[in-house]
Amino acid sequence: MKYRQPSLQILEKHNCLVVGTSQSGREYIVDILQQQRYLKNVNIISFTLYKSINLSIYRSLYERQIPLIFVVDSTNIQYENRLYLNQLITILKEQSKFLIIATKMDQENSLSEEEILDVLNLDSYKGIFKFQYSGVKGLQDGVKWVLKVGNNL
Repeated sequence: MKYRQPSLQILEKHNCLVVGTSQSGREYIVDILQQQRYLKNVNIISFTLYKSINLSIYRSLYERQIPLIFVVDSTNIQYENRLYLNQLITILKEQSKFLIIATKMDQENSLSEEEILDVLNLDSYKGIFKFQYSGVKGLQDGVKWVLKVGNNL
């Protein structure tokens, strides 16, 4: 099966991008965000990251300062998550702001916050905003931060 890559025309119509692998909980996060009243003027688009996608399309995010929300499954952080995240950070030149949401933190086999930072190799990055995803309130805090930093709120 061939997966469609987001085009610049599609990205230009949106001011917030949510990405993650297929089982990360990305669509659940998008559904919650689309129900929030404070996000009325925020156009959210969501894409699944696949091995075959060339991440250089996301350079336009850096140029337009579009905030990025990267969703990972805390019970199954695969090598691909680290690969995609490191590629995105390189493409975005470490200057764009993004939010990493680890889903399923309430499950017994989930990684701790420290383990997630270690597995994703985030220890070396400055300016990491940490929040506890404890339902909609925690998600709101994180999203408000990334949108405010990205000048989209």
